[in-house]
Amino acid sequence: GPLFERHARYIQCKPGCSECCKDDFRIRFIEAMYLLGTMDSEWRRAKYAAKPEGRCPFLTDEGACGTYASRPVLCRGYGVLVNVAGRMTKCRLNYTELESTEGMEMLNLDPYYDLADELSNGLWVKLKAAY
Repeated sequence: GPLFERHARYIQCKPGCSECCKDDFRIRFIEAMYLLGTMDSEWRRAKYAAKPEGRCPFLTDEGACGTYASRPVLCRGYGVLVNVAGRMTKCRLNYTELESTEGMEMLNLDPYYDLADELSNGLWVKLKAAY
């Protein structure tokens, strides 16, 4: 997107790089349900086979995203500076030539996560009531 384009000179992301896919990160329930809906059961079993701790279960052996088209929002935003709950996060490989990223434009995921949490909670309540 436009923010990625404006920050391109600081970003080292390229196909095959999976540095950000190894962090300990969480996705929202609604995102997990969406992801599961995009896969057949055989693919899910193969992907959920034992993976090293902290490694995304959708990361292929080649270092590519196995769910790129339906990846979670955090994964879509990674590369640029990301703000979540007032905390800035970034890939350790990016922005390394800068002394500080203070004051730089960031992707603020809080409004998205507020909505995703609301939808996740509503879906969870409906699922619990149905089963």
